[in-house]
Amino acid sequence: MHSNELTESKCIWDLLDAIADLKGVDPHHLPPIYHTIDPEPVAALINGSETAFELTFEYEGLQILVTGNRYQISADGEVAIDSSW
Repeated sequence: MHSNELTESKCIWDLLDAIADLKGVDPHHLPPIYHTIDPEPVAALINGSETAFELTFEYEGLQILVTGNRYQISADGEVAIDSSW
C-alpha cells in the first residue's frame, strides 16, 4: 500500500469516527459510506486537490460538508462538529 493510500483512507476514517462519536456507536456499526458516496474520489480530492472545492451530502440523517482542509457535520440544521483534517 502506498503512503498516500494510507492518508486517503485516514481522512475517510476520520470522518466516520466523528459521525460514530456523534451518534454514539462504533464506526464499524455504521452502514457503508460507499452506499452514499464513493470515498476514493473524495479522498483523492481532499489529499491531492490544489483547487478549492466543497462537497455536501447526507449520511445517516446528517448533513456533511467536506472541503480540502476541513469537514463539518450538521444535525437538524445545527453544526455539531467542525474540524480540520
